[in-house]
Amino acid sequence: MIARGVEKRETREQISQKLYDPYIKEVPLFKGCSLPFIKQIAIKVQEELFLPGEVIIEEAKIADHLYIVCYGKLEDVGRSENEAEKRVRTLEACSSLNEMSLLCNIPVTDTVLVAELSKLLRVDKQSLIDTLEIHFADGRIILDNLLEGKQTHIRNKILESDLTLHVAKHESELALRLNSAVYNGDLYRVRRLVAAGINPNNTDYDGRSPLHIAAIKGFADLVQFLLQKGAIINATGKFLFAMLH
Repeated sequence: MIARGVEKRETREQISQKLYDPYIKEVPLFKGCSLPFIKQIAIKVQEELFLPGEVIIEEAKIADHLYIVCYGKLEDVGRSENEAEKRVRTLEACSSLNEMSLLCNIPVTDTVLVAELSKLLRVDKQSLIDTLEIHFADGRIILDNLLEGKQTHIRNKILESDLTLHVAKHESELALRLNSAVYNGDLYRVRRLVAAGINPNNTDYDGRSPLHIAAIKGFADLVQFLLQKGAIINATGKFLFAMLH
């Protein structure tokens, strides 16, 4: 019975991935995210249909779900810059709703109304956070996507958000783990950590990069590997020059 239950769950997950992957991959918020992350989101989404006239989210509310548009017609209704009149923007397939509110814990600026029968995918905030805990490297990608093209005052809100703190905390902790492996000359562990998505240019709490430590310790094999993986030469230049020439 247990084996049958596991088989059914795996089948459901495969169906969800096949149905929803194409939409999730095209969402600008998830541009560049890893395939395992996309597949996990596809498993966690819930499909919902909305009728004309329904309200998806109201202005000034704090969102607790992210929505992805599959098809239909939605109208994003908000104030114009001079606040004197309303502006209406039609949302297309693969648009996402509520990302700023959800990830930065700020009120929604517009009301989203359903103009025609629409199918959306919904993922709750906790499911998204849990997925980012596992696929930590995708947090930085999502943050960069969120910042792209935003005006200064919006960028400041994003940079002060819990998402930014979460990403920075993870990157510092992961940099510390990578630096520890480099310090001990453990090439196998370094390879695994970098393959898991840790940026070899991240620095630890003391501002040391993996390349810096590898150069000081004289680990030429680690230096070569980190350079191959995109490590940037900066303060380590004098050490690297001596090792590579």
